[in-house]
This record gives sequence, C-alpha cells and structure tokens, in this order.
Amino acid sequence: MATINKKIMDILDGLELVYDIRESNSFIKDSSTYKGRSGYRRIGDTDTNGFFAAHIFNELGVFIKTADEKEINKILRQQAIKYGVQDYVYKRYAHIDNVIYINLCNGWVLRIDGKSIEKVTNTTANFIEHKNFSPIKNANTKYGDINLLRKHINVSDDEFKLIVVFMVNAIFHNAPQLILIITGVPGSSKSTMQAMIKEIVDPSIIVNQNQPHDVRDLIVSAANSYLLNFNNVTDLDTKIQNAFCTISTGGVAANRALNTNSDQHILNTKNPVIINGIVNPATREDMLQRSIIVNLPPIYDEQRKDEIEIKADFEQDLSKIRGGLYNIVKGVLAINESFIRPSTLNRMADFTLLGYKVEEVLQWEKGSFKAAYDLNLSISEHNLLERSEVSQSLIEYCQHSDFKGTLAELLGEMNHFSTHQINGFSVHQMTPRKLGAEIDKIANALFALHGIKVERLPRSGGKNLVSISRTKLLEPNHDNP
Repeated sequence: MATINKKIMDILDGLELVYDIRESNSFIKDSSTYKGRSGYRRIGDTDTNGFFAAHIFNELGVFIKTADEKEINKILRQQAIKYGVQDYVYKRYAHIDNVIYINLCNGWVLRIDGKSIEKVTNTTANFIEHKNFSPIKNANTKYGDINLLRKHINVSDDEFKLIVVFMVNAIFHNAPQLILIITGVPGSSKSTMQAMIKEIVDPSIIVNQNQPHDVRDLIVSAANSYLLNFNNVTDLDTKIQNAFCTISTGGVAANRALNTNSDQHILNTKNPVIINGIVNPATREDMLQRSIIVNLPPIYDEQRKDEIEIKADFEQDLSKIRGGLYNIVKGVLAINESFIRPSTLNRMADFTLLGYKVEEVLQWEKGSFKAAYDLNLSISEHNLLERSEVSQSLIEYCQHSDFKGTLAELLGEMNHFSTHQINGFSVHQMTPRKLGAEIDKIANALFALHGIKVERLPRSGGKNLVSISRTKLLEPNHDNP
C-alpha cells in the first residue's frame, strides 16, 4: 500500500495548483477540460474527487479509498498555499480592466468590451469547473431585446427597470450585489419569474433551492453557485439575514469546511440573491436596504397558462432576451470612463450608479431609474414600520416631545401616549431591552419617513442612554405607518 501511495503522490505532484487568496480556496488546473482552455477544479469538491479517482485509476488501475482521498485533499491544499500560483478563479463572470468575460461552460468564453461581443477560448480569466454551472447555450446579440422579458413577467414599469439593472449588476460580479425579493399571493408566478431570471443570468442544474436553515447552509450554497435562488421563504432569523447581507454585498463569511470538523471554510464573495415568499421575510433594515421588493399581483383563472406553455413561450425569446442583456453590458462598458458621476447616490451606491448608466444606454426617461429605486426603498421602509411593534407608539410620542434618557424611562413615557396595537401586541407589554432592539431595527426608516432621529449615547452611571429628536415638525397622520 505504501508503494501505491507513493505512486499516487507522484502523479499528484505533476498537477498545477492555484491558490485564490480572496476565498482561501485551492484549485487544480485541468487542461483536459476543454480544447484550448483550461478549467479549474476546487480541491475537496465531490466532482474534483471524482476527477482524481478517474485520473489515478487510468494511470495505476487502483481505486482511492476514502481515507486516502481525505489525506490527498489535505496535502494538496497545503501545497497550493505554499507553492501554488496565486490567482483569481471566477465562477460565471469576470470583470477585468473594463472587459467582461462570461463562462459559457461549453469550452467558450464570451468577451464583452465597449466595442464588441465575441466568443473566445483563451482569456486572462480563470473559471471554475463545477457541476452546478450549466452551459449558456445561446445569446442573440444581433437581435437582442431585453424588453421581450416584459411579456413573461407581470411587473410594473418601475419594477421592470429595477429588475433589468439587477441582472446587469449581477454580470459586474465584483460590484456589491442586491437581493431581489419577490412576494405575492399563492399562484402569482413567483417561482416562475425567479426561475426565468436565473436562466437568463446564471443557468444551473439547481434552479430554486429550499430556504437555508442556518448560516452554514447559506455559505455552502454561495460557495457552489453564483446567483442564489431560494423558494417559499418564510421567517429568517437575524443571523441568516446578516449572512445574506454579507454574501450579497461582500465580506468574509466563515464556517467549518464541508468535509472536516477542524478546517474553516472561508468565503469572500458577492452573490446576487433572489428570494420569493408570500410576504417579505426581511425584517432587518440592513437587509431591506440591500433589497429590491417586487410584489406580484394575483393571476386569475382565465389568465392562467400551464407550465409547458409558459416555458415554451419563454424559451422562444430567451436568446434575444439574453442578447439584449449583453448589449446593455456592452453599452455600459462603452460609457464607463466618460460617464459623469451624479452628485447624490443611495446607500447601494454602485447599484445606483449602474442604474444611471443603464438608463442612459436604454434611453429611459432621465431620472426615472432613481425615482423607481427611491420609491421601492420608501415602500420597504413603510412596510418595516407597519410590521414594527413600537413604531406607531414612538411616532405618537414624538408628536409631543423629544426624549433623552434610559430605555426604561422612554418606555414609561411612551406608555402615557400609546394605545396602538399590532396583532394584539401593545407597547405596554414591551421590555426596555426589546424596545432598544426594535428601535435599532427601524431607526433609519423613522428618520427617512418621519424625520425622527435616534441616537444611542455613551453609557452613563452603568445605564444605556438614548436620544430621540425631531428634525422636522410632525403632523398627526393616522393613515401613515
């Protein structure tokens, strides 16, 4: 057995290793993947282990045991870190020097710059080979028309503009990504619309995934896919919502590696995300500010089509829709250097700036994208306040007075003014600690919609202090949240 192990390691020593410093991932360069272009297999992935097994069996006529497989992966990771070429390995898209490269997963790469769109084999971009990424079969850029998507999704003009920019932004993979939340009553084609966007941007054998049960589930999905699709999502706890924020807009998410109890799996990525549910599952303001909310109207029986008909109609237009999307990317790249940056941008500044560029490329009415985006964010803030257990009580209190003191004192003051209930819950049932958590959750929405400024002050005498003040005169309005 020792002789076989030596022979196995001799074979593996001839492999070219790459270490991606962004995600602390190790890869093997596989020159046999496609003619003229190499693919990169992540060490430790199931399909990479299968590649090893087949390669070693062809060379030595032996099968790798599970214990040997784990040991081989450990050794190769260590060698990649110490001796491997440090380089980036991309998933579906690469944005390098104002050029977009798209991994078609069929041996070709689509190269887009500000002047042309062409298929190539040799590129400066390294792409992962993974079973979850399906080939992009067609993109008719000559007759491309993104507006063909309109007849397949039942959304407003404003929502359509936001969806288009969401898809363009997904192609610029190194930009902070957004979370598209699709809501609507049962049968409103939420999953269908979600699957269509996934097929346009990032076709995969995995279309709509189940709701992640914990942060580890989400990290695994983000590591093995690009555009993440989650179906029928209901409640999301705070940890999951924070993880969605990290994974979409960039940051390091860490958890135990998939096949070990000791190694840490580190993910530094920016994944676009689509979530659907009957109601918006996002309750944290950080997640809402990274989201676009699309609420689909009901589909009545006389309007309904069967899935076979819907799929056939969509596939007939898919090539031109995708070609239209790539033409927009080409147009954005053409104006990148000369574009004059607007003076005001939303919190998701990169997305807002891209929206201005798409607006120019598609010749939308000037200012219409920003207006649509501002309205969408405002609706999200209204919905957040409507679902809050304390927002109305706090607004009622602030119509009478500003406040500075402890949370317990604030709760006592609010009790004098509030008769407001949400789902039978009264502010009189609130504890100071829970009040503080609720105020933190809605602070930005209170300021944006009602001019109420919330500040957490330094502790004094062992007590947590808060200041709440009005930056503009509030008029009683029982119709507002």
